[in-house]
Amino acid sequence: MKRKRSVSKHDIIRALKDMLSDIQTLAQRVAMMESVLFNYIEMRKDDKKLMKYMEKNVKRTKEETKED
Repeated sequence: MKRKRSVSKHDIIRALKDMLSDIQTLAQRVAMMESVLFNYIEMRKDDKKLMKYMEKNVKRTKEETKED
């Protein structure tokens, strides 16, 4: 019977480095999207309108949660 190849310390380190790289890439993309959205809102001068909408949404969500 053949022995299965075990996972080496190097394999684990390589996998963790790959995962860290992927997480860093995602974090950069989120930061870029956040910047784009912020700049768009600022360009449209919709910041007050957005805040009003978000507050209304939070109140509605809280009311729906209380009903459950």
